[in-house]
Amino acid sequence: MLIPILFSAVLIIGILLFIMFISQKPKSGTPEKSSWIQFFAKGKDAGFSFKEMLPSEKVLKEMNIKVGSIDIAQMLSVMNSRIAALYDREHTIGHSYFIPLRYNPSIEKLADIFMNKVIPLLQEYFYDDYEKIRLILGDNQKDSDDICFCVEVKNIARDLFGDKKIPDQYLYMPVAYRINDKSAFLNIGAYEYLK
Repeated sequence: MLIPILFSAVLIIGILLFIMFISQKPKSGTPEKSSWIQFFAKGKDAGFSFKEMLPSEKVLKEMNIKVGSIDIAQMLSVMNSRIAALYDREHTIGHSYFIPLRYNPSIEKLADIFMNKVIPLLQEYFYDDYEKIRLILGDNQKDSDDICFCVEVKNIARDLFGDKKIPDQYLYMPVAYRINDKSAFLNIGAYEYLK
C-alpha cells in the first residue's frame, strides 16, 4: 500500500522537475537547440564528408582467403551480385563476416558463418522469401538436397489431415522451405555453386 503511494509521489515530483527544467530559458553562454544545428551545419561546410563504404571483395582477395577450392572473395562477389540483381546494392553482405576465415580457413568456420550470419541476414533482407534466398545461394542449380542450404519441404497435407475430405485449399498448400541440416553446410560441394 505504501509503495504505490511513494512511487506515485516520486513520479509526480520527477515530472514537475522536468517541466520546470524545459520551461527555463537558457542561461547566457548556453547554446540553444538552433545553435547546435548551426554548429553541425558549419562542420559539414568545413570539410566533414560522408563516404559510402560498400563491401570490398578486394580486402578478402588481398588476404587470399580460401577454404578448400573456394575463393572467399569470389564467392562474396557472386553472392553480392545476385543480391544487387534481386534487391539492391545497399543490402549486400559485408566482407567483415568472412575475415575470421583468415585465421581459421576451415569448412567448419565457413559453415558457422553461413549458418549464424549469412542465412539470418538473407532471411531478414528477403522477408523469408526462400525462393530468392535459394537463387542467391545457388540452391536452384543443385541436383541433390544434401548440398542445398535451403530445402523444399514436401507437401504433407495428407499426413496432417488424413486422406478423406480434405478441402482443396489445404490439399495444395504453398511450397514451404527450411534451412538444411548442418551436414549440408559442412559439405564443400554446397559452396561450389557460389564461384
